This record gives sequence, structure tokens and C-alpha cells, in this order.
Amino acid sequence: GAGDMQLLADELVMYIHFPALAQGLGVKEWMKLDLEHAYESLGIDMGGLGQVGQGTSEQLRMLGEVSEGITDEGREEVRGDQTTHYSATVDLRKYPDEDIEKIIELTGQGEIPMDVWIDDDQRVRRMEWRQSVVKGQEPAAVVVEYVRFGVPVDIDFPDDDEVFDATDLAVNGIED
Repeated sequence: GAGDMQLLADELVMYIHFPALAQGLGVKEWMKLDLEHAYESLGIDMGGLGQVGQGTSEQLRMLGEVSEGITDEGREEVRGDQTTHYSATVDLRKYPDEDIEKIIELTGQGEIPMDVWIDDDQRVRRMEWRQSVVKGQEPAAVVVEYVRFGVPVDIDFPDDDEVFDATDLAVNGIED
């Protein structure tokens, strides 16, 4: 109900454009979160946690490894394209990383329900999950849709003077 937000990712640095939140807080419309810096501040090595650049088959294989299995939910349309909907519950304790217990302790969430929609060209079209950021808070619904395949990408990241860097605030909020 708070409106849409735009997220740009430069490796593990996230730029979030959320005008409704910015107006309410009286800050710049772009917020920056440096996830690598944030997790390092919390004693967590991000090296084993990333999935950037993995293909669909690799993502599904990994999803199968960190869950009790993947369920085929059938065919569904996503933005006008036919897809196959898969679901699984990710058990973070099965994730191949030694820092995962720290993440579970911080978030209070050991399992994450996840849904993935894959089109007939084997491209991920949508992913949905509910994820806690801080222990004791209601998990947030996250929906990611992938569009415009095969189009050259030219991303203009916001300049530093357009950005409110919320990384240290986020770390402090998690530690409290």
C-alpha cells in the first residue's frame, strides 16, 4: 500500500528508489545499502551467499539442495508469458555456508517459503518469498519480476549527492 519501489544492484550495493518513504522521512529519494559492508560489520562473510549470474538450472538445483524438494505447481501466466510455477521451502541450515547460523540468529528465520516461475525458454520470470530482516519483525513479502530479456543494459546509478547511505543505520538497527 506504500507504493512501488525501484531497486538497482551494483554487485552487492543496492540503490533503492522509494519516493513515498523518502517523503515521510524527509530524506533523499535514493537510499543505498552496501550489503557486503553490512554483513561484514556483523561478522558474516558474503562470499558463499551470492547467486548472482547463475543460470536457471543452477538456481533450481541449488533450491532443491537447500529444501526438502521442489513442487511443480503447474502452468501459470506471468506478464503475458506462459511459465511453470515451482515452490519450495528453503531450509537455511542446509545452505552451504558457515555463517548461516548468524543470519538465522539475526533474523529469527530458519526457513523461507519460495516460489519461482520459469518460462519456456528456461528464464526465471518471477520469484516470491517472505523474508525477515530483523528478529521479531513480520517477514516482508518480496516479489521480483524479470522483464526485457536480450535488451542491452545501460544503468545509470544515482550519484552520491542523490543518495542517503543507510548501511550503518541498517547495521545498528539489526544489532540493537
